[in-house]
Amino acid sequence: MPTYRRVDIGFSKQLIGDEVKHKPKGKLLGNLESLWFGVEVFNLLQVSNVASYNWVTDISNARKYAIPNYLTSRQLNIRVNAKF
Repeated sequence: MPTYRRVDIGFSKQLIGDEVKHKPKGKLLGNLESLWFGVEVFNLLQVSNVASYNWVTDISNARKYAIPNYLTSRQLNIRVNAKF
């Protein structure tokens, strides 16, 4: 089986909380203790990693073939974390 290679990267920004200078006003945002926004990219380099193989038998000559099962390709994840 080939080696597993993957690069992930992520960034987060606190929009509301102790570290933020400007406090929000209003009914919805004023009640929040903290609010974070994050963006992550999984498998940044788009590497086709093999998780396992399915072995398929050819009925004409009984030969077996390995068909790879690939893991997920590049994925974008957006996250919002709110604490009331």
